[in-house]
Amino acid sequence: MLDLSTYRRESLRRGVSLFGLLAVLAAPGVAIAQEDAAQQASAELTPGVIIVTARKRAETTLEVPESVTAFGQETLDRANIEDIDDVGLAVPNLQLSTRADGFPNVTVRGLGGFGNTQGVGFYLDDVQLFGDASSRFGDLERIEVLKGPQGILYGGSNIGGAVKFVSARPEPGKFEGRIEARAGTDNYFDGELELNIPLGEDWAFKVFAFGETDDSFLVNPRTPRENGRVADADADIGHREQYGIRGALYGELAGGTEIYLTARYNEFDGPNNVWVRETDTDFGYSRLIDLSYNPRNERETLGLTGHIDIPIGDLTLQSITSYTDTSSRRETDLDIQNEFVLDLVRPEEFDAFTQEIRLSSSDAGPFVWQLGAYYLDLKRDLDSTLLIREAFCYLDPGTCDPLSQDDDVLLAEVPFEISRREREQLAAFVNASYHDRPDRAEWWPARRQDPNQPCKPGHCP
Repeated sequence: MLDLSTYRRESLRRGVSLFGLLAVLAAPGVAIAQEDAAQQASAELTPGVIIVTARKRAETTLEVPESVTAFGQETLDRANIEDIDDVGLAVPNLQLSTRADGFPNVTVRGLGGFGNTQGVGFYLDDVQLFGDASSRFGDLERIEVLKGPQGILYGGSNIGGAVKFVSARPEPGKFEGRIEARAGTDNYFDGELELNIPLGEDWAFKVFAFGETDDSFLVNPRTPRENGRVADADADIGHREQYGIRGALYGELAGGTEIYLTARYNEFDGPNNVWVRETDTDFGYSRLIDLSYNPRNERETLGLTGHIDIPIGDLTLQSITSYTDTSSRRETDLDIQNEFVLDLVRPEEFDAFTQEIRLSSSDAGPFVWQLGAYYLDLKRDLDSTLLIREAFCYLDPGTCDPLSQDDDVLLAEVPFEISRREREQLAAFVNASYHDRPDRAEWWPARRQDPNQPCKPGHCP
């Protein structure tokens, strides 16, 4: 088993990635389908059986020796499952929802995280979603929910499980599209547009765009402050809106090599930490959030992915490359009142580059195996600032002058949390299974060597 963990210079990383991409494009091969004929025939003869890639190879849900809940395209359309909130309502032992600030809350069998993806990973076409798991990605071929530890094939941050979105690829030779729109109270509007455009016999391009806006049920009453002034904030403190676009290109080169490239961009603007102070014991959630201003979470994400599948005889070589760039700015009214006292601003820059290589055997014989290597280069810069405003005098009148009309004037700007994190990780994994007869148990040994360096020397938070 390969066990490597090293830090490289940026130029070397880019050079290795480019060399690997060119080598993959130049390699010869013969055409091979994603699912072989036997698996397709089995699925067709067994109603309700779905082809999944829980173990990073195509097989039916009956062949996977672990707990997997999968929804095919027909079920997704019939149940109108579009995002992670819908998935959370349909899967037992999965608690999954989107917070008002756009971050997911998720646990599988009690393991997971709130406000982040630690413990349960989100994936789109086998690429981890670092910042926009709650966004939309167009027509989905299926959704897979993997319950239980998934560290061998997906890394140590998936101890609770993994949620996989598998998008429907562009279809050569077919021109089609759809437009959907919904509207409701509180100025709610939701629209989607998707087009599949053929580019010759072997290539096609698909574009998906969406937009959503909602004023929500939360209201800022804007109670007059001590100096008599009223906040300029909008009454709709829970207003949120999000937009996004995703393009996908799919085709086949001479010799059978398959190419699948995607690019996505989305923006989110919603409330952040709209807390309310409990003054009684009934713990009923109030619709009124009386703050000095409306704290927001503004986030934009750019994601690029490249999938290349090369058949080499009875083997298949796969390359999966991704780049994610996320910028966000989160605000919090720390004093939780209508006076300008303490505010927190947290701008954050995050980008991640990943490269995965897999070599897999065919599924024709009783012995099936897969070798893989994974590389991650992650950078995160966080600069949060504590803002102390003039209404601080209201809490401790002896520390400063009485309130003026300009009570939002800054008294002090204090660094609150500063983090510079860089991490490179190189891991390898292998898994194999053997069954000599269909009616006998399957042996599935697997191992992953995934050294997790928390950060580079000199770049720790």
